[in-house]
Amino acid sequence: MHKCLICKSSNTVTFEHESREGFPIELLECKECKHISQLPKKETDIYTSGEFSEKYRDKATPSPEKIMQLDKKALKRLYFYEDYLPKNLKNSLEIGSSIGSFLHLLKLSGSEVTGIEPDPAFADFSEHQYSFPQESKLLEDFKTDKKFDLICSFHVIEHVPDPEDFVKRMKALSAPGGTILHEFPSMELHSWGDLKETYWQPHLQYFNAASVYKLFAKYFKVEKIGYYGSALFVVAKNEEPDYSESEFKSYKRKAAYWKSVIRMTPSLKVKKKINLKEHAFRFFTEKNDYLAKIWLFGRYALKEAAFVRKEKNKGGKMPVQHLTYFRGWENAGDTILSKTVRDSFNSKASIRWQLNKVTDEVTQQRIEQFNQNKLIVIGGGGLFLPDTNKNEKSGWQWPISKEELQQITSPIAVFAVGYNYFPGQTPNELFVDSLNAIVDKAGFVGLRNYGSIEKVKALLRDDLKEKVVFQPCTTTIIRKLEKNLPAKMKTKNVAVNMAFDRYEKRFAGKIYEVLDAVASSMKRLDEQGFNIHLVGHLERDNKFRISLDKFGVNYKEHVLQFMTPNEVYHFYNEMEIVLGMRGHAQMIPFGLNCKIVTLSTHNKMRYFLEDIEAPELLVDLREEVNSIEDRILTAVNLLQEKDSYYQEHFRAKQEEFAQITERNLDQILGLVEK
Repeated sequence: MHKCLICKSSNTVTFEHESREGFPIELLECKECKHISQLPKKETDIYTSGEFSEKYRDKATPSPEKIMQLDKKALKRLYFYEDYLPKNLKNSLEIGSSIGSFLHLLKLSGSEVTGIEPDPAFADFSEHQYSFPQESKLLEDFKTDKKFDLICSFHVIEHVPDPEDFVKRMKALSAPGGTILHEFPSMELHSWGDLKETYWQPHLQYFNAASVYKLFAKYFKVEKIGYYGSALFVVAKNEEPDYSESEFKSYKRKAAYWKSVIRMTPSLKVKKKINLKEHAFRFFTEKNDYLAKIWLFGRYALKEAAFVRKEKNKGGKMPVQHLTYFRGWENAGDTILSKTVRDSFNSKASIRWQLNKVTDEVTQQRIEQFNQNKLIVIGGGGLFLPDTNKNEKSGWQWPISKEELQQITSPIAVFAVGYNYFPGQTPNELFVDSLNAIVDKAGFVGLRNYGSIEKVKALLRDDLKEKVVFQPCTTTIIRKLEKNLPAKMKTKNVAVNMAFDRYEKRFAGKIYEVLDAVASSMKRLDEQGFNIHLVGHLERDNKFRISLDKFGVNYKEHVLQFMTPNEVYHFYNEMEIVLGMRGHAQMIPFGLNCKIVTLSTHNKMRYFLEDIEAPELLVDLREEVNSIEDRILTAVNLLQEKDSYYQEHFRAKQEEFAQITERNLDQILGLVEK
């Protein structure tokens, strides 16, 4: 008779169940604590060899999409668990830390971090991605004299053959009073009712709330056992263990209750990915702000759908195809860039817009649809970029081959597009060939800054260079396009926006020093009486709040990703100064008469300030990290001291950009009349 690994009871039964791989696995269920484990078998290390990553992570090294997914998941975890983490966290250990995404966030908050990741490729990747090393080994091979204030792991302990030994080793590494945080699949929620998806060959242990308590309360003071998504989590302190049989029975009843409720509730899946049962039960199992999130997304979905319907302007006379990022849900700046392009055309003609996402696959059917329009407009945004929609057709965001391009008979206008290559990225032959093809084919090619024009001309044939002209981003003339906006009022509001996509390129290995310097400057402005507003054009931009919290900055947080363009306009209309890293976190405020300080990690920001003749307002975050704080404060002080000059200068530039745009629109609409 096999004993339970958790409570040591001999009251166990064995059974077989089909796994997600499609074959049966032998399992042992304890009748006392209800823990399930795979029957003991010969142990093989599939982790340090890289076999697990190759077989179950799909790739031996993480793809850009996987990195983004891991970063997003880590940020959600941090926000969910942040109230359980020690204040003023000094040092942290994560077991099974993958590429280090969660540790990266802890390091941003000021903690020293140590990661143990058995797969050497994933362990090494943290140095490339986040600029800190990890150790490639299993917990039993990890040696250190350190004691950690926080030891965490996420979906690791279910992989180990001896969970009690795992917990004992954590006990030995934990500082007195240290926090233990672990997350693992929940047997009672069992993937919201799909046991076949739950049983999996690499998972040796299947916990429920009772077996979690039984294991951890032997060695720690358990503070919380709860649910996060379809997972269980435990928070405990390295203090005198306080196991209670009545507490164990309470968790046992709780686990049995949820197991029966989930079992009796029918599956409610939509399109195989959206499990309505999961969303329904998370209201009760998580007991956090989940309902508020659903309410936010629901309201935004209705507003976004109404916005898109209005943008199509079904009553317009001339059918025009716009290839762009036209929907909400994505980057707020891209949605507004797209809208202002259409607004500028609408000021000159009655247009019935056909909207397609620029990154969508180009098919024969779509080409036929394109050719039913009087004009095709491509823009705005930094579409000349190799990695946002990586493809083998064009090398930039519109995935169209030269052969497909030649099948288009409607005139094409490339309008307010930017050359957005990051430092370290170089154009390949495919992009250069495609660039020449689109410039040759288009009746109008307008790039949104002179820096982009220079870069693009260097890649073009001599006979095409003069086709490329300056077309300012239409966000810079929002006040010319939106006649009903309230007047700009003077305030003490300062907005700050940071960007975290491609940060290995943006920050050149100095992300922690750079973010500390910017956060410290926000603290200084806070102390001077400014009202600090943290602004995310994407929700993940606001992970800068970790740095602001570290420096004790008073701030309000705003996520523009879930606002309509009109709501974004009204938000920025109340800002006096906007410090922005994203291009549209500068161009949109500029177009609304805000004063700006550019936090540059990309040449496009320098190009924009050169175009508005204000290079003194650029703070390049890649240069002289030690002087970033002083350079930011100098730029802010300059804007205050020369307030009247900058107001007049920026308005003059807006007028100039509006006149250029009007002339270009006349030229483009002339293509339709030919």
